[in-house]
Amino acid sequence: MVRPQILAGELGNIVVDVLPSGRYRDRASMRHDSGAVHGLSAVDDTEEKARADVRRQAMALTTGGTGALAPSSTIADAVELWLSQILTRAKAGSLSYSTHESDETTARVIIVPRCGGARLIG
Repeated sequence: MVRPQILAGELGNIVVDVLPSGRYRDRASMRHDSGAVHGLSAVDDTEEKARADVRRQAMALTTGGTGALAPSSTIADAVELWLSQILTRAKAGSLSYSTHESDETTARVIIVPRCGGARLIG
């Protein structure tokens, strides 16, 4: 039986192992907002601390987006949401601020003026 796919921005089940040292290793898979799957792992003295570290890693990978776009949305709408996600990732430390600044400049100077009014699905 095939496992259900983890949705974008979602953390999979956390698996706990007790290491020979007595420490706890928590592992999970996380699907990034872009769709890429990342393996997360944390080792700590207690299961709770290791689990909290895995969840913290997951929060750094996601922007918490809620799918605010519709087929009638424009490219400018998508760019605005995307830039807010990039800024959130920069604040969380999973992306550099210089990358955010570069992407924002490209979007505002090139993408939006040239095709920002186009609908996502026409």
